[in-house]
Amino acid sequence: FAAFDVMFALEIWDEIQALKGTTSQVSLRASRWVDFSDRRLGLTGTPMPQYPWDIFGIYRALDPGIFGTYWTPFKDQFVIEK
Repeated sequence: FAAFDVMFALEIWDEIQALKGTTSQVSLRASRWVDFSDRRLGLTGTPMPQYPWDIFGIYRALDPGIFGTYWTPFKDQFVIEK
């Protein structure tokens, strides 16, 4: 993943629910963009598409400081499996 010589003022992600997958290429690549701007904005009409843990991929791209960048620690702390 090539680094940029500039910092962006703002990243805007439209239809951010597409980033909900924890292992999808779109979600993983989007999470790498956090180093290129100080502010990020996600737009969606479906903030929690199916399950509460769908927000992990979204927050990983918007603000990894909230839930972290790795799925396993997030899952261990927040996901209750039956």
